[in-house]
Amino acid sequence: ECDNAVDGSCSRCSPRLPRICCDLCNPEDFEGMFQVLDPPLKSQLRRSKVKDYTPDEHDKELHQWLKDWRQKTSEEDYGLPFVKHFGCSNIMTDQVLSHICDAAHQHLITSTGDLFKESRWHLTQKYGQIVVDKIKETIPAAPPPSKPTTI
Repeated sequence: ECDNAVDGSCSRCSPRLPRICCDLCNPEDFEGMFQVLDPPLKSQLRRSKVKDYTPDEHDKELHQWLKDWRQKTSEEDYGLPFVKHFGCSNIMTDQVLSHICDAAHQHLITSTGDLFKESRWHLTQKYGQIVVDKIKETIPAAPPPSKPTTI
């Protein structure tokens, strides 16, 4: 039997309204989604060259955390139906995720500025500190450089 107590419509059998309609009805919900970045100057924002490496347990843990965080954040920001249809690359693409993991392995990310330089992730300002904190928590600190010995 229908429950018409709220707004004269049944909460069980009435169609549910989506959280986000479209970019015309809710332009603020789509502001950062398709952001176009200005091309960097040739002398700035060059990514570091990362040598091939075999991921260790810390690298794998960071990679999995980034994938899980990306999924959770996409669902929170856009809703599960959107994520099921479009995926979660609107928050972070696979390529950006890989660049972050590679740079973290080489200890190249210690700040949000480093994160943007190494990944060129368009949401660094919004979510960068969360990712940098997780990198610092997950990846062991770089060993101090060895002092040259004299003979």
